[in-house]
Amino acid sequence: MGTPTYQSTYCKGRVGCRASDVRQSLRATSWLSGATEWHTPVEENIAGNPDDARPEQLSRRAWDLIEPKLKQSQRRTIDAYHQAVAQGNGADRLEDVLWAGSQGRIAALMVARDTEQWGRFDPNVGNAELHGQPKPGDHELVNLAATMALQQSADVFAWPSSEMPTCEPVAAVLRY
Repeated sequence: MGTPTYQSTYCKGRVGCRASDVRQSLRATSWLSGATEWHTPVEENIAGNPDDARPEQLSRRAWDLIEPKLKQSQRRTIDAYHQAVAQGNGADRLEDVLWAGSQGRIAALMVARDTEQWGRFDPNVGNAELHGQPKPGDHELVNLAATMALQQSADVFAWPSSEMPTCEPVAAVLRY
């Protein structure tokens, strides 16, 4: 099987880069992905003088303003997924999502940030080999799917598995 280059693309020039590093990047990207659909700044603001507050307090107050908007974005994405499934343009089997990602067909991807699936994927034929434990030459395939989707300008969201629309670690809205 061919060796995917998506993790190596992210990790290029980063000594000791691991799948968890890609996942950490994805957490930040998932927040930004949800934030980018806002075409105007948040109208509310944090009252008071920021010099009088600790960074943790400012962060918490900012999160209180942003969290409802992110939850709304999450609900819209889950609704879009269910609609896509009904129309035959949704996928939650990791193998199918990887194959769609290798073809540039993912419009939106939700991944369980607390789940790992090790294995190999050959983008030339769409063959995925899943392993319970990492073996030499394996890649973390949930991260691989997310990285492929991000490289193709898909919206990617990383949520706890309890908030996923299916019991699978991935759920995708496909472009076609």
